[in-house]
Amino acid sequence: MCDLEKELNERVSVSSVEYKKEISKIRLVEVNKEIQKYEKLLKEVIKDYEKDYISKEDFDFFNKEYI
Repeated sequence: MCDLEKELNERVSVSSVEYKKEISKIRLVEVNKEIQKYEKLLKEVIKDYEKDYISKEDFDFFNKEYI
C-alpha cells in the first residue's frame, strides 16, 4: 500500500509541476501579446506626432501611458 501511495503522490506532484509550467507559458504568451499591443500603439502615436496629427501634449500623454 505504501508503494502505491508513494507512486500516486509522485504522479500528482509531476502533474502539478506540468500544470504550473503550462500556466506560466500561457501567461507569458498573454504578456507578450500585451507588450506587442502597446509597442504598436506607441509606434502609431509617434507616426501621428511626426505627421502633426496630434499635439506635443497629446504625444507626451500617450507616450507616457503606453510606456
